[in-house]
Amino acid sequence: MKRIYYHGTSADNLESILKNGLSINEDKLWTCSEDAVYLWDTLALAEANGRDLEDDADYIEDETFRAARESGEIACAIAKDCRVVVVKVEIDETELSEDNSCENMAGSGAVVLYRNIPLSEIIEIHVSNDLSLIKGYFINLLIGRDYCNVDFNKMEIRVAECFKKAEIYPEDIDDLIEFEKIQTPSLIN
Repeated sequence: MKRIYYHGTSADNLESILKNGLSINEDKLWTCSEDAVYLWDTLALAEANGRDLEDDADYIEDETFRAARESGEIACAIAKDCRVVVVKVEIDETELSEDNSCENMAGSGAVVLYRNIPLSEIIEIHVSNDLSLIKGYFINLLIGRDYCNVDFNKMEIRVAECFKKAEIYPEDIDDLIEFEKIQTPSLIN
């Protein structure tokens, strides 16, 4: 049975996604990541958040998009093109496994697919506005975390420290991000 899943990344990968879909062979932000595409599952996320899928369907869809968006924000920590990309895909649920890459992922709503996702399985692509002015915030989210697979330079570390000292809340970031759904010939039915 095919179901909807979401993936978040930075716009550095947008050109490749538009040509080839999602690839398992991308550079990994986390040392525990395998050669897989990591996705957010609406049903698993609803269960993880203790939500009723029937009563809260719109909320769960929004939260799954948000989880993918937050993954994209982490990717923006190392991005040259600091826009978040959220990709909505439709995949047979039997092909997916729970994300057990590290102890905090099990039961989180994250799943993995051990193959590329071709354009034919992509339903929508959403691209945010440019977020380069808050890249230091994204670096701060990643730097010093267990399993971080990125070596930041001295300037990036100092900028991240400035953002760490600032009182910035998730809703502040929410207010800064706007998404546009992009159309490509291969995605138009």
